[in-house]
Amino acid sequence: MNKTKRLLVSLFLFSLLIAAFFIGWGSGLSNFFVFGLRIKKVIIFILVSLSSSFATVAFQAVVNNRFLTPSILGIESYYRFLQTLLIFFGGSLLTATLSPAWQFLLVTGLMVGSYLLFSRFSWQNISFDLHTVLLIGLVISMLFNSVTTFFQVLMDPNEYDQLQMRLFPTFQNVSNQVLLIAIILSVPILWSLWRKTKIIEVLAMGPEQAINLGLDTNKEVKKVFLQVIVLSAIPATLVGPMIFLGFTTANVAYLLFQTYRMNLLFLSSSVIGFLALLIGQFIVEHVFHLQTNTSIVIEWLGGILFFVLLWRERKKL
Repeated sequence: MNKTKRLLVSLFLFSLLIAAFFIGWGSGLSNFFVFGLRIKKVIIFILVSLSSSFATVAFQAVVNNRFLTPSILGIESYYRFLQTLLIFFGGSLLTATLSPAWQFLLVTGLMVGSYLLFSRFSWQNISFDLHTVLLIGLVISMLFNSVTTFFQVLMDPNEYDQLQMRLFPTFQNVSNQVLLIAIILSVPILWSLWRKTKIIEVLAMGPEQAINLGLDTNKEVKKVFLQVIVLSAIPATLVGPMIFLGFTTANVAYLLFQTYRMNLLFLSSSVIGFLALLIGQFIVEHVFHLQTNTSIVIEWLGGILFFVLLWRERKKL
């Protein structure tokens, strides 16, 4: 076993140890209710870390930039926009008439369906250019943020409180039915990306090299982008948007594993994300006593990492 695999196995075993510590901390052996809640949180952590890490690593490989994340396509902004409109126009009626599972399917379906319409317009009516697509996504993200802020100002205070509960990531109120649907939707996409690791490695070499190797870059990039959108939409709808989670896990994996093999990067970034969520949730529950949010801890660390990496790149110039 080489050094890279030993490091990956060590991370995996350490994550299992931390997961067991998280589940068993402060609860007696007979407290099955607490065990059940914490095991469900661990399953959510696994799903969110896998989806965010796979989506971010695949996206950064395709665009050949380790500072960009799928959020540049406006996924989180569009999620906030949709939730704001649903609360503003639907309010309590939507919550009363639709179960959490149907709300989850509605928001996820709107996000993925809107992306399909956007890709059909931008990639079929405009000559394909990856940088143009990213620029369009950035502009649309700014538009969604502006419209979202406008409607939030007009909101009733009670509706605004209800909206804030949906916009801030939380692992406390995920129903079992919604979690099962999220797993069913995510697993085929994760497996598909796993099988495409060699294709993503070729795409990471650049469009010219990929074309020279006989790859239909336009077709493959569209497929990867669609899978990235779905994998980004599911955790955002399940627990809320976490912009820096994928960025943090992917870049820590790049630093620890000096490799371009997608299978190792997928696995290592997922394990790192799982550890980050476990440790972050433990700190929130037992140090801050739920007075803050796990996403705040991760976003804070992710922001620091972002500026550290920017500073390192600046020194290379």
